[in-house]
Amino acid sequence: PDARCAIALIAGSALINQGKSVSLVGACLNLRLIVAASHALLPKAHELSNYDIWFTSKKFGDQWSISMLQTVLDLVGEVHLDSVVGERLVELAPQFPVDSVRALTTMFKRTKDPWLGVMIKDSARQVIQIANGSNNSDAWFIAKELTQYLIGQGHMEFRDVLK
Repeated sequence: PDARCAIALIAGSALINQGKSVSLVGACLNLRLIVAASHALLPKAHELSNYDIWFTSKKFGDQWSISMLQTVLDLVGEVHLDSVVGERLVELAPQFPVDSVRALTTMFKRTKDPWLGVMIKDSARQVIQIANGSNNSDAWFIAKELTQYLIGQGHMEFRDVLK
């Protein structure tokens, strides 16, 4: 597992620095996700939490990136560098409000880090506000659920974003 983690980190870093073989690296990630999803020992797929580097690199298409983020979050429950991921979700929220709020919801509900709410509260607030302002009723509904969840977890600073 440590070797897989190192490979995922190195591949993601290489992507940012060189931007070469993006389609090959993307295909490798797709294959790794398929294997992880079908494998009985899923907890050993923790190297996928390094997907934050890939997601924030902007080397892949936005739809593919946010879809893969949700898949990774569904499989392993977290990504590293949550604050950078939060900032990227703010950028994608106008185009993908449902996906952005859904990813944030998964991050908050599955995190083991008690500081996540502090680290990404500004990004979360912005994504929720974008979803609330969109004409997408699904985005609005998911944003409302996330807001209620955050308030229930003690993040009272989100009370003013409820519609």
